[in-house]
Amino acid sequence: MLRTAKRAAREQCEAWLFAFTWATIREPIRQKRDAIRSEGRSLVEKERQGKLSDDEAKHLSELRTSSEVYNQFLHKITPTALQAEMEHEARQHERAKREAFCQSGRDHHQENGKE
Repeated sequence: MLRTAKRAAREQCEAWLFAFTWATIREPIRQKRDAIRSEGRSLVEKERQGKLSDDEAKHLSELRTSSEVYNQFLHKITPTALQAEMEHEARQHERAKREAFCQSGRDHHQENGKE
């Protein structure tokens, strides 16, 4: 079962590599990681209390295995993805500045009745 969980997580990571740009890939991984953590909280609490059934223990192990794969993947891609995110933000900022500059030029022409 743990092999299946690990393989499924790796396949999901591979799918993300083809589905997202470097600038957007970290968000779905974080969402998945957070969902796993959320799902596992009640199981971890039951485990601490010694009230975990065998099926729940197996599921918690699968969640931990999957979480480990996603965390490793996130750690591995973060330098490249972070750089891409910064470059994307810089391009958006420059585009916004150009659009504002062009708009101010149009506004100036309209004020002077040149349009």
